[in-house]
Amino acid sequence: MFARLKMQLNVLTHENKCDAMSIVDDLASGKTRVGRYARDLRVILVSKHLNNEERKDSSDYFKHAQQNLIAAISSLSNVTTASLTFDVDFKSFRQLPMQHVFVQNIFRGIKSLQILGNVSIVIGSKSVPSIRTMEYLHDIQTLHFFGVRQAVRAVEGTLSKIIAASPNLARLELGTIAQVPDQYHRNFTSIATGYRLERLFQRLPRDESRPIRHIEIRMWKIAQSVWLYPSLRLLDTLIIDRCNVTPEFWDGLRDNGIFIPTLTMSVEENIAPLRYLQANTALKRLTLSTEFIWNALAVVDDLAKYFWEEVIPKRASKLKELHLRPQAHGKWSFCEFSREHVMECKKLQALSICVPTQLEPNNDTISLLDTAKRLGRLRKLQLYQARTSERQPIPNAVDHTIKEAVEKYIVKEIKGVVALRDLKIQLQGGDLYTLNQEGEGDAIVWKFQLQVV
Repeated sequence: MFARLKMQLNVLTHENKCDAMSIVDDLASGKTRVGRYARDLRVILVSKHLNNEERKDSSDYFKHAQQNLIAAISSLSNVTTASLTFDVDFKSFRQLPMQHVFVQNIFRGIKSLQILGNVSIVIGSKSVPSIRTMEYLHDIQTLHFFGVRQAVRAVEGTLSKIIAASPNLARLELGTIAQVPDQYHRNFTSIATGYRLERLFQRLPRDESRPIRHIEIRMWKIAQSVWLYPSLRLLDTLIIDRCNVTPEFWDGLRDNGIFIPTLTMSVEENIAPLRYLQANTALKRLTLSTEFIWNALAVVDDLAKYFWEEVIPKRASKLKELHLRPQAHGKWSFCEFSREHVMECKKLQALSICVPTQLEPNNDTISLLDTAKRLGRLRKLQLYQARTSERQPIPNAVDHTIKEAVEKYIVKEIKGVVALRDLKIQLQGGDLYTLNQEGEGDAIVWKFQLQVV
């Protein structure tokens, strides 16, 4: 019944004050035993800009609430997961008495939770006082941090202390909160003040590492570092989304023999990521996107050629999932050039790929479905479209020629039916197709039909 306990501390608004105050008081005094049943704690610190009258009223509430915070949170002895969200108006918050102590008491209370292993911290404010009090956290197994880009070095230093105090850290999720269009994110992450992954491991001795299995990182910087690589050796999954990654980082992974089975990454103008993929003998699942380089489409095509001709032949025997998300059509799309290399991936279970727009009939779509018949383990096929020019918006649905090619595709031979009967085709925009029988007797054929949800 009480698996999730939510403490929404709206210290600068009138909303839910009585509820939050009652929960804190009852937990701190021992009047309720709810705390012993809670497994999941959510603390939300929100505020708004206050006028003078509201500020006085909130100050009284604030003084009372902070006195019992440590005892209230400490009573939640069976909590294993804590989620903390800070979204405050800093100008109003700093005018409250001992506001730093309030934030400190939240983390001091959480520090006392003996079996806490999973922590999520989201900082949506431009400034949160006492950010360094996060360093009270220790022995974390999953750490999730998303924040606006502020007090960067203080945040990095604090996160590095948490990692140093968490010898069993297995999952790390990091992100920057920013409204940045895709075509500008490279400029955003190239600014010198951005968060850097490698700095989070500088407090570890050179001969010490963390057993991290999963890293997701969005809009951070990633560079080569002697402190970083020891903690990447056990990685099963690395998801890199809109980050500024140096070529030397990929070279370092390769040179240190760190080969990751599941990868989400992007390719810009440098070949280093592809050389890493070429060497990655453990690769099983790959999601790869290309960046906005409209003034260098020939370079993008050259990288695609290298991928199909040099990477795929060496990695095809183990590859189970391949998801390609180019920003522009070219050799990254399914075409006559890439078809023979797709067919090398005999163990492929899931494929996402772009198909160019063509006059009817869409021969590339037909060719792709013919190829699917030769990939006996393929169970999911996703078809996308990329842009054809820089000014064109990103398509939110496939062209009608692709849709029609799927709907008109006919399978007659038993071998083809056996190969495709478990295949689900999903089109950009959400339409889902499965193979179904039509007709009777000698007129029986199999066609892909739209599934109505």
